[in-house]
Amino acid sequence: MTKRKSTAELIAKLNARIAELEAENSRLHSEIQTITHVMYSEDAEKERLRAEIYRLRAIIEKEARNGVEA
Repeated sequence: MTKRKSTAELIAKLNARIAELEAENSRLHSEIQTITHVMYSEDAEKERLRAEIYRLRAIIEKEARNGVEA
């Protein structure tokens, strides 16, 4: 009787620990997804700004050439 009870208690404790670890795993997975999303958003913003810089440089260069020709 005692052996069965201690085995059942051990299984219950292990199941509780498994549930805790699964919850922690889920939380960490959500954090990783959030961080990844932020990283991709920042990369996209950097690319957008880089394109805008190139566009403005082209305008400035064109204006400078037009000013020299005039």
